[in-house]
Amino acid sequence: MRSDFIFDRLNENEVKNFEIKIDEEKYFFRGIFMNPDASVVTVSKPTVKRLTIKDNIFKPFLDASVMINDQSNAFERTTKGSINTSNNAIPDINGFKYRGDGRDVFFLEILPIEGDINPHNKNSEEFNRVFGFRNVFTCDNDETIYEGGKEYRKFDLIDFDETRLKQRKIQYSSVNSITLSNELSSIPAVNLSNEQRECQTGISIKDILKKALTKTEEELFFKEDGNILNFEDGLSKIFYTSNSSSYAINDLQYMYQHHVSDDNKDFSFLKKDNYEGKYTLESAESIFNRAYIKANGGVDAGGVYNIEKVLITGSKDGSTPDQRSIKTPSIVASFGEKSKVQSYRFFNTSADTYNEKINTKIVHSYDNNGKKFLLRQKESNIINAKDVFTTNYVSNMKGKNDSPAPSLITTQTKTGNINYQDVYSLYKNEDVMLGKGLNELLKDGILTNIGVELTLKGQLFRRSGKFISIERAENYADNDFDKKFLGIYFILEVNTTIEDDNNYTNNIIAVKTYFFDNLNYNENVE
Repeated sequence: MRSDFIFDRLNENEVKNFEIKIDEEKYFFRGIFMNPDASVVTVSKPTVKRLTIKDNIFKPFLDASVMINDQSNAFERTTKGSINTSNNAIPDINGFKYRGDGRDVFFLEILPIEGDINPHNKNSEEFNRVFGFRNVFTCDNDETIYEGGKEYRKFDLIDFDETRLKQRKIQYSSVNSITLSNELSSIPAVNLSNEQRECQTGISIKDILKKALTKTEEELFFKEDGNILNFEDGLSKIFYTSNSSSYAINDLQYMYQHHVSDDNKDFSFLKKDNYEGKYTLESAESIFNRAYIKANGGVDAGGVYNIEKVLITGSKDGSTPDQRSIKTPSIVASFGEKSKVQSYRFFNTSADTYNEKINTKIVHSYDNNGKKFLLRQKESNIINAKDVFTTNYVSNMKGKNDSPAPSLITTQTKTGNINYQDVYSLYKNEDVMLGKGLNELLKDGILTNIGVELTLKGQLFRRSGKFISIERAENYADNDFDKKFLGIYFILEVNTTIEDDNNYTNNIIAVKTYFFDNLNYNENVE
């Protein structure tokens, strides 16, 4: 792919062709369709009827779709260059030669514009990485859609890296990612034991990405002073070799599923950055530790991952500010009208889901060499799991008298292991078994928690894996519901929609792991 073409700097006149204004803010908006046959069509925002981008914390890659004006099949009939929608007189020659075999790609770039004159890429890379968007997708599927008497072409898009991982078999083996001691280096790999061929899962994930995507460490990971940032090696070590049916995406998913963090043996999230396209692998604990700066010495601020305070309006009841406790950090960025919630839906987890997921995990494995069954329950019993949950994901949040309470509710049915779940681990490694037990319970504890769905005016910096603080805009009397509802939320999913001229929204799904104050639920029941 011609990165020099799609990432080129444009002159001021060229930039003007891609300027748009949404909610009184200017953006640079450019899309480029291209393929190996040198077919190229550049589209500006007036050509795009609807753009959607889906960002989910449990998926490293983005999903998207773009719907463009395609009256009289203009996309494949127009001349090379920009599609001109200012009139209907589009020449019917030399259109985009769409292949439909996964080699058609779509480059999308959206950058904020400040001031009247702002050449492409004038803002710093750091600014654009936070507030901009840049990614390359593969056109996965296309269809013709009719809306309002007009004809459109809709393309389903998947991340270009994900496509490469799905298309390539790399015959990966963990033995290729380890550094053998001098004693073992002379022994053929086939003669090594399975334990000697084990590799840390984080290292394997890095090597799979490098080999499958044919990129360097500098291209794939954030680095400083030669060291890779925010990408852990992990504690879990396994021996793994691709089978004949495995694609690189299967190898990656397998290692990711068995990964246990170096940070207190926690689980981790693998994500690709939305601007530079680089990967991070961070533990949930390290992420939650960046949500809030405890009020020591008078400081009461959101952490570096707490990106915004959003406000629920329309709740004024005449109370004065000192009649309530502020349940969010005092110092968090807010963006005026864009931070006011347009609509929201607060929800609790269903009882069936909660009872199915939040229980002791008994991990079973088998030692082929010792010919014995292995069971682990100590770490993954519900009592210990709640303690770890509180330490990792609750204690660093803002609570009354600096004491937030975990939102996990246990009963005698759970603590007495009347309600439990059996899980099986292929590996006898203690850390891997821990990942199948305790870490799955911790992950379920975050997911099956109190949550909220919000709609706000769109902003590109809102991303999964970050936090938002939800507060009421007006004064209100303190109450138990707001102790439960207001506070710091972990973002699971952001769905971005840009439609027509002025419809730009984010739909956010987020969860909260704690109560501002202990609500004293009775847990002494079956």
